[in-house]
Amino acid sequence: MSISGSSVVGYAFAGKRSWPPSWVGAICWQDVVSGSITPSGASRQGLSLRTGVTWFSISLRCQGTPAFAVRPELRRLFYSLAGMKMPPWSSLVRPLASPRTDRSAGNYPLGQPAMSISAIIDAPLVVLPPHDNPPTGVSYMRSRIVAAGIVLTGLLICQAHPFAQEATQRNKKAKQGQARAVRLVPAAKAFLEGLSDEQRSQATMEYGSDKRVQWHFIPMETRKGLPIMEMEAAQKKAAMKLLRAAVSKLGYDQASIIMQLEGVLLQLEGPESKGRRNPEKYYFTIFGKVGQKERWGLSIEGHHLSLNFVLNGNTIIDSTPQFFASNPAELKESYGEQFPKGLRVLRAEEQLGFKLVKSLSETQLAGAKLPGDVPAEIRAAGQPQPPTDPARGISAADLTEEQRGVLKKLMRAYTAKMKPMVVKQRWEAIEKAGFEKIKFAWAGATRPGIGHYYAVQGPTFVIEFVNVQPDAAGNPANHVHCVWRDMQGDFDLPIATQ
Repeated sequence: MSISGSSVVGYAFAGKRSWPPSWVGAICWQDVVSGSITPSGASRQGLSLRTGVTWFSISLRCQGTPAFAVRPELRRLFYSLAGMKMPPWSSLVRPLASPRTDRSAGNYPLGQPAMSISAIIDAPLVVLPPHDNPPTGVSYMRSRIVAAGIVLTGLLICQAHPFAQEATQRNKKAKQGQARAVRLVPAAKAFLEGLSDEQRSQATMEYGSDKRVQWHFIPMETRKGLPIMEMEAAQKKAAMKLLRAAVSKLGYDQASIIMQLEGVLLQLEGPESKGRRNPEKYYFTIFGKVGQKERWGLSIEGHHLSLNFVLNGNTIIDSTPQFFASNPAELKESYGEQFPKGLRVLRAEEQLGFKLVKSLSETQLAGAKLPGDVPAEIRAAGQPQPPTDPARGISAADLTEEQRGVLKKLMRAYTAKMKPMVVKQRWEAIEKAGFEKIKFAWAGATRPGIGHYYAVQGPTFVIEFVNVQPDAAGNPANHVHCVWRDMQGDFDLPIATQ
């Protein structure tokens, strides 16, 4: 028996003579993705009718928690209609966890054991024990009618059960809490309010300032905005909260490590690089007036990191250019507990590129390969708008289904750095424009340590990845630059206006 859907009731019951319908159990999960029910410990043909309580194995992929269990009223109704004596609760349910008293942790009213499901599980669900003698004729038909009644009753109880309501409220509150946690307007205001007048003047600019569309990732003596190194401890904390509010956890973690890698570069390059290599030499700039109904901009930038946002209130309406880089791309030695040997900040971006190009046939590779030398850098670096050259390489329409899956994973390695709503907007635009129109291009070697480059370009975006430079220790092709840009215009500006 297969079950799937959102907020479904899964019933373990059988309608064949060899599986009497008096074996009835019901449980409701929220957000069940998929699942199946199979008898545990015996085959369908070899299942004994005299084994008493029968266990079933339920394999579910879930994203939620149980919202309903078989209540005593339901069991009493079944046994009353079926003319059977109701056994105690303990013989009917094998709990997946010890009974709890904390309602917020999923405690059932009436003292029933709590169950918790949050991943792929093999969960035992007990069903009501069968008759010693299977029903036949009129008795069998009555049992089938009783089973149908139980199913309908279960549905009604599931809808009305207080625990289901509590679970719904908890999920709703959790989602509201997440929404509050990621709002940019409060985070930006808190950051600005914690600054002195002089610092605030340095950290803010008019929305229409030309500096809003000035960006770059190379080391610079100074940049627009207020650097972390000129902030007090509380101000630094507020700045990092603002960064976290702007990107996903993955994006935040990668950005934080990229900042800290400046300390590794200082170790490799020596004291003469002290002015250039500083983990706190990252600048925060707010453009325009921050408000719930205001259009404003945010820039967070330094060496190997450039994040640029345009917002209407709390809503991000543009998030490009989005640039991340890493030097070294892979740590060949350990540089302390936080920087172990083998650390790769942008691992997925490189590995998935290699996986895709290596999966191409000779014919496909010929279509994907770019002519000439490996590009030394991404195109239009530091320019207000992305390159407008036609997309090159092999079309997604000419890839196999498996290869298209790898291509999507590669693209998600970039989109996943942003907030879920930004991710959703990007993918909706991609699908609307036609995924089959995306092209994948490759240049250079197909193994690490030798220069390589790829581009993924569609009507709405372009990705570029390049790894040709040696790292600070001299290891070849161990210095990654990668970017996501908007082919409809970065900085919420049409390309035609630039």
